[in-house]
Amino acid sequence: MTFTSDVTPQPPSQARATRTRRPNIWVAVAVVLAIIVLMGGVVAAFKGHDTSPLVGGKPTATAVATAVATATATATPVSPDVVTEGDAAALFSGFLPACEDVATYALAGQGVPCAKLDRGRIYDVGGHYCADDWHLVSSLLVDSKTNLEQYKPQQTIDGVTLQTTRTPIKTIDRAYSRQHYGGQYFYLQIGVVLSPRQISVGTHALRQFAAGTSFDRQIPFTIDASGTGVCQKHP
Repeated sequence: MTFTSDVTPQPPSQARATRTRRPNIWVAVAVVLAIIVLMGGVVAAFKGHDTSPLVGGKPTATAVATAVATATATATPVSPDVVTEGDAAALFSGFLPACEDVATYALAGQGVPCAKLDRGRIYDVGGHYCADDWHLVSSLLVDSKTNLEQYKPQQTIDGVTLQTTRTPIKTIDRAYSRQHYGGQYFYLQIGVVLSPRQISVGTHALRQFAAGTSFDRQIPFTIDASGTGVCQKHP
């Protein structure tokens, strides 16, 4: 309710001046009541407003709790044994012979997961590997810098040539090199990191060879389906 006046104000007489004070009091009371009524309407309208889960672009507490519960329920735990893309890449950059002895793991290179070498690198004749893993297929050579620069092996799986890359030539730890090779030598790898989708389940044949040399290695291997064979979790 609002109050308006369409009457031109008249100069009040002495007698009317006294009477005009009472209407002013009632007007003030009416205005206060109107404000109270108006505020009540605003509060009621605010309470009745249908808010969405997103208010001002920020999720409500209920929406966040629901999202967290949903994510937790649908998340699939990843086995710590699985070889990730990062694991395979680290194996590719490392000095893998050092992984043969726990005491020399550190010499393999920073972050190289020696414990995952047998599972991550397709290298053993007749070996079984898991379809869930990323894999490294590579040829590693220890030699002088000159010989390494000339080393150009080829690799195929089931007759299909792999598009390989070369790692930089690196120096082998001096003490290790003298102990195992009788002097200071270097190493490099030539190979490729393959995702789980790039090798199908079943038996395959890896061939590593270098034209004009006696190096020609045949490596039959098997990829086990997820949840079977080497893919099964072991205590």
